[in-house]
Amino acid sequence: MCLFLKGRGAEAELTDASKHWKMRTASVASRSDPGGLILRIEEVSRREC
Repeated sequence: MCLFLKGRGAEAELTDASKHWKMRTASVASRSDPGGLILRIEEVSRREC
């Protein structure tokens, strides 16, 4: 399991990453940054081409 502190572009980053990686994600709103979130990523594996 990995936790990442992300900003406003997190959804776009996940969309781009999903082209090459399979993963289970969950997110929680940041308390310190109104536009940020805490991203939890698990079960990561490379997609087959």
